[in-house]
Amino acid sequence: MKLAEALIRVKELKTRINDLNRQILSSYWSYEDEPPMYEVTELRKERADRMLDLRTLKKQIALTNLSVLVDFKDQPISIQELIWLISDMKGAVGLQTQLATAPTKPVRNRYLQEEPDERKILVYVNCKDEDQKRQELQKDISDADALLQKTNWEVELNE
Repeated sequence: MKLAEALIRVKELKTRINDLNRQILSSYWSYEDEPPMYEVTELRKERADRMLDLRTLKKQIALTNLSVLVDFKDQPISIQELIWLISDMKGAVGLQTQLATAPTKPVRNRYLQEEPDERKILVYVNCKDEDQKRQELQKDISDADALLQKTNWEVELNE
């Protein structure tokens, strides 16, 4: 099974487990003249089986992500490190976006209905440079994500 197929299967298992949870919860009570909607014992057994399947698959995915190396920017890193790197870069893009839109004129607190502070705002970053860094990070994120998607469809899941 390819890693991407395993990730799709995880999503399917989570959906089935959520459905089973809903069915179990809806069968805990009924009116005295009506039978329960579902047989809870059978549902609980299936839920336990699906949870075991999910844990097994997650373990296999984790082992695969840690053991398979990819080249990103001429550096060998594991798939898991690539996933963490993408997350870190997305956080940095958020910061760069905030820095690139720093206030440059007095701001009025609209909640307190105060007049704007007339003191001059000093900006300690070059907003144009920050915007350029943000764009570079977004390109790196796209490149890393494309590599991750490609790798997911090429790599076999560790058994």
